[in-house]
Amino acid sequence: MASIISRKTKYAVVYWYLNESNIRKQKWDTLETKKEAQARKAFIEYYQKKNGYCLVPHEQEIIGVQKQAAEQNTTKEDEDITVREFLEVFVNLYGPSKWSVSTFSTKLSQIENYIYPLIGDLKLKDLTTKKLTQYYHDLLSVPEVPRGNRKASGRMVQPALVKKIHNTLRCALNQAIRWEYLDTKMRNPASLATLPKRQKNKRKVWSIETFTEAIQVAEDELLLLAMQLAFSTSLRVGEITGLTWDNLVIDDESIKNNMARLSVKKELSRVYLSAMQKLQEKDIIRVFPVQKPHCKTRLVLKTPKTESSVRTV
Repeated sequence: MASIISRKTKYAVVYWYLNESNIRKQKWDTLETKKEAQARKAFIEYYQKKNGYCLVPHEQEIIGVQKQAAEQNTTKEDEDITVREFLEVFVNLYGPSKWSVSTFSTKLSQIENYIYPLIGDLKLKDLTTKKLTQYYHDLLSVPEVPRGNRKASGRMVQPALVKKIHNTLRCALNQAIRWEYLDTKMRNPASLATLPKRQKNKRKVWSIETFTEAIQVAEDELLLLAMQLAFSTSLRVGEITGLTWDNLVIDDESIKNNMARLSVKKELSRVYLSAMQKLQEKDIIRVFPVQKPHCKTRLVLKTPKTESSVRTV
């Protein structure tokens, strides 16, 4: 396992490896931001899980080796690779180093539910802007796959979900060009594809009067507390339920000086067990016991998805 250590304005990822003499050594990789350090940590753990306790090259070095190998020997297998086969490579190599556990689960569901069934068997090199545009249009006639144990709504895929699937494909095709599965001089076919028009709906927000009425009829004390926090701090549900006492500063002095505050440093989330294992519990602080046998998901306490989500209110 690797660890992250703060060093003034930078971050170091520290891990152990065995040298050529089978002697245990420690390696420090210094990164500019915490996000880069987290990505490097995840990649080190993924790489060592596959290759043992060796010195881990940087991702750019691996890409360089792959490019060199591609220049020396472009095989027929790579030329005929399907969208499904490439996305399996993409998820296993790109996902653990770049995505959080929740993002990994979401992306994998999109790929398995909406990409593989419709265009998974197409050859990667045959994926054109025109075919992607038609694919995005066809998605609007595909029933939405219910999440978790929810019942099917009968609703078709909406333009907002098409946009998310498009983002996943665009990212994957960018990597296909970088890794030379596609011609490096070509434009990403997803970049010019036409997406279905999305209708922007203004989100409905409670008025002060509605909120006042709601808290007067709320009987559960925990629900009432959560409602007060949501209204006064604009925290998300997962951030509210992830709060612990060490996040709060509410002593007499802070109240007197109008400095009472809370810090958002973790959140409660439900993630797929398979994704959590694949990312070696990346960003997971605590895994809660399951309530049902053979449960495919886990309730976890985890760090926020982005650095901007870590804040003081």
